[in-house]
Order: sequence, then structure tokens, then C-alpha cells
Amino acid sequence: MSDRLVTIPYGVNIPSACPDRRPDPHAALKIVYAGRLVQYQKRVLDLAKIVIELDKKNIPFDLIVAGDGLDRGRLERRLNRFITEGKVRFLGPCAHAKVLSAMEDSDVVIMTSGFEGMPLSLLEAMSRGCIPVVTDLASGIPELIESDRNGYRVKVGDIHSFAERLAFLQSNPGQRQAMMRQAYQTIANSKFCIQNMGASYEKLFQRVRTEIEAGRYCRPRGRRLQPPLLPEPWLPRIPDIIRMAGLYAQHRFRRSCFG
Repeated sequence: MSDRLVTIPYGVNIPSACPDRRPDPHAALKIVYAGRLVQYQKRVLDLAKIVIELDKKNIPFDLIVAGDGLDRGRLERRLNRFITEGKVRFLGPCAHAKVLSAMEDSDVVIMTSGFEGMPLSLLEAMSRGCIPVVTDLASGIPELIESDRNGYRVKVGDIHSFAERLAFLQSNPGQRQAMMRQAYQTIANSKFCIQNMGASYEKLFQRVRTEIEAGRYCRPRGRRLQPPLLPEPWLPRIPDIIRMAGLYAQHRFRRSCFG
């Protein structure tokens, strides 16, 4: 059945040109994080460790954190001094347009996750010319990022390497500008633009319709594979009403499919 599988990556709206930023070696490096503020999976507390390391190296930086989550309070407490000094700013939950605006004004997008698929926020940031400095994960990331060309891939939890890459980008404006353009081109000239995604779905639907009309389409039969359980740290965090709604939806689905 592998010949029936079709993979269509998500696409994002891409500006007609890379936002024009002229890096200054003496200016603060502008960094953006956009995502859920949770330690499990996202490892957001690593952001505080990276900021402290940059401060020790006397690297000028500005960090914008867009999003909300269970560990926002913990992260804010650890970054309190830098918030007071104006070096770190939390946007909280905000409109998508505001997040994109923050990306367009930033040099770097940072991601400290322990695991991911293909992060949509990363695609959006790169399409705005942000250089990704992200954890080196097997799923999705190698398809996008070639270290030293359009970004950097760093071992999960390697705070020192994160800080080193950011320090290098801050002090090398020419390299920074070249990598910004490469990050933009990676998305603009690839399958990740929204127009290509729409065309791929249209092509798939047309293929299935043609097979049905010609009598060649055969719905696969056999045992359905259940999705994996959520990792244990998530289970106690799911509200009871959500659990009940999920069980009810599952019951209704089975009845509609199997009577």
C-alpha cells in the first residue's frame, strides 16, 4: 500500500521579497521565540539559560517571546532581571499578524524543543528572513536547515552551543545577512509555500476522482492502527471535560462507521 501514500507538507504565505534588514555589528541581536511556553517538549526554560550565557559573554541581544503556556510564569521569573532591563519582552497570546510582525523585525528565530514534527512557526519565521538556531531533531528539521548555510542545528540541551551560534551571528553582520537571504530562499523556492500545498491537494483529489470514475479506486481494508497514547506527562494536564468529549467523539465515530 506504500504506493498509495501521499505526503503534502504544510505551506505558508511567503512575502514577495525577503524583508530588508541591514545588520549592524554594534546593535543587539534580535531573537524571537514563537510557540507554547511549556517545558515538556518545548524546553522553554532553556531560553533562560541561553540568555544568561549571552549576558556572561556580553553579547547585546533583544529577545521577544510570543505565546503562552503552563510554564510561562517559571520562565518569566528566571528572566525577571532581563525583563526589567528591557532585553526580554513577553507578548503573551497575540494575533497571528503580530507574531509575523515580530518575526519580520527579528534576525533569529530560536527553538529549543526536545521533539517536533515540522514546526509551522519555523517555516513562517524563515519565510520572513529569520535565521533558525534550533535543536537538531530527526523529524522535519534536516529537511529545512543546513548548518552554516541557512541556519544552525544544535544538540538538544546544549546551551553553550546555542550561545556560541548566537554570539557569532551578532558579531558577523555580513554572514548574518547572507544567511537571512538563504533562510528566505529555502521557503520561497520550495514545496513549503501555500500555493504549492494547494496545488498538491488539488492534484491528489483529481487523481482519486479519476480512479473512482474509472472504477479503479479500491478503499483499503484491514485492521486500523490506533494512534499512540500521549506521553505520560500530558495525561494529568488534560481537563476532565476534554477527556469526556474525546471519549464521546470516539464512541460516535465508531457507531457511524461500524453501526
